[in-house]
Amino acid sequence: MKKVSSYSKYQRDIIKRIGKELGTSIAFSYGKCSNNHLKIYVDGLDKPFYTSSTPSDRKAGDNFMGDLRCALKAAHLKRQSVIIVTKHINSVQLKAQYIESLKDACIKTVRTNIGQYFEKEELLVIKENSISSLKPQRKKLATKIFEHTQKTNKNMQYITGKDSQSIKDEIIKHLNYMLPNTADYVHSLKPLDAENILSKAVNIASGSTPILSVEAANEGIAQLTHKTKMITDGVMNDRNSRVIKKSKKPVAVEAPSCISEKHNRNPAEVLAAMSKEQAVQNLRRLSRNEGEAMLANIALAMDLNHQQDLNEVSELMEAKGIDLGMMAEFLNGSIKMAS
Repeated sequence: MKKVSSYSKYQRDIIKRIGKELGTSIAFSYGKCSNNHLKIYVDGLDKPFYTSSTPSDRKAGDNFMGDLRCALKAAHLKRQSVIIVTKHINSVQLKAQYIESLKDACIKTVRTNIGQYFEKEELLVIKENSISSLKPQRKKLATKIFEHTQKTNKNMQYITGKDSQSIKDEIIKHLNYMLPNTADYVHSLKPLDAENILSKAVNIASGSTPILSVEAANEGIAQLTHKTKMITDGVMNDRNSRVIKKSKKPVAVEAPSCISEKHNRNPAEVLAAMSKEQAVQNLRRLSRNEGEAMLANIALAMDLNHQQDLNEVSELMEAKGIDLGMMAEFLNGSIKMAS
């Protein structure tokens, strides 16, 4: 995620207009593509929106916002209605107005400082070399934002713990949507002690490393179970992970002998082994150009496999002394017998 200052003037204007259009009830995130285009994700919409770094004409921004409004209307997404301030207002309406204004101020603070939050979070992941503290850290950040905004509000009023928690939950929802998920931080992790401990545990548990006692064997298996559970919990606890989780059943830990085999699998085989929903959800993260390139590569791979099959059949026929005429005569006899 880049700072807002790194975007062009047109892109910064689009980000502001999207924030006003969506209000504080709908979360959104943004980033830059490799071609410097602005990429927008909106919570509730199944596809991202793109716009260039510079407008193609003076109505480019209006056209982009029009496309976004049409998509919001088609998905039945509406921004939360704003409470109208009037002279005659009762205490219930006054409290609801205060809670709404406090929530709006908190969400605006998140959107304004999201770049700083990302930098601090990334430094924390690199320092600890772990993603296990992301969830509690974001809860602390949401509490800090809420308390700071509440103190700086001029018309401070008393609100219940339930109302405070609802505002904090809304802050966490926007933080989780705008900040990277746990899978995006994998590239920041370094394979130091954790990887060495895990590999040592696998070696001890599988028997490839000699052990001196039963306690050492139990320690190796315990380390393997702990590390596997830590990785599994870190991914499953991420509510914004783009992988569809159908059930909440505990993930079974595979036998150590299967771990090396799983890591050596071809990425194409891993994708093919996924369910339809998981495969589609992962492939949707590709751009149109990347998707077309993948389809072209798949078609080329299928052609090469077909050519290889023909060559193998030809070599087998040659080794067995069978020519095309004999094969045609055999096939014709088989067809007559079948009829």
